[in-house]
Formats: sequence, structure tokens, C-alpha cells
Amino acid sequence: MADSLPLGHPGVLVSSVERGLLELVSDVGKGQSLEEANNLAVSLRTLRVPVLDELLLHCPRVKVVRLVRDLGLAAGYEWGRDLQKHVDRISKGKRWSVLTKQGERLTLKP
Repeated sequence: MADSLPLGHPGVLVSSVERGLLELVSDVGKGQSLEEANNLAVSLRTLRVPVLDELLLHCPRVKVVRLVRDLGLAAGYEWGRDLQKHVDRISKGKRWSVLTKQGERLTLKP
């Protein structure tokens, strides 16, 4: 999903805020730190839940879905509470873990 830039040329499209969040967490552990992603997610008070739901419905990546859920929950946002259904759809009951480029272990619980 894309939006045009405010006060910009309508033909120049940028990612929607919701898609931008998925793109951001996709890079966690590959140059993007979890701390930076968390700091940015805290500012996302006005995410459009139907748009986020639609994007997560089509997202096949366990890491992305779980991180979006965890960041929303950590920030205390209502939208974070409703994302468990997407986690269950992809990998119910399985732990996900990876070693980051910085040598840290990132583990996401089911």
C-alpha cells in the first residue's frame, strides 16, 4: 500500500505508515536495531488498524508479524493486542530465534 507525499506530486508514492512499520521490523537484526525500531514504534499512535490487519494477513514472515505484535504491546497500544491471530496463523506455538549481525540472539516467543 502506498500513499502520495503530502503537498507533493501525486505521482510520487511512498509506503504507508503501516507498511513502513513492516519494512522497518523486517530489517531488525540486519543493520536495524531492535531499540531503534522500538523507539519509532512508540510514536505510531494513529496506525490504521484495518490497513495493518490487511498487510499482516498477507505477510508470510514470522519475524515481522511477531515483532509488530511485540512492539505494539510494549508501547501499550490497542492495535498491538489484536495481532496474536496473525502470529497463530503463521506459527502457533513455535519459538523463533536468529543471531543478529552484531552477534546478539533475538528470540521471539509465540
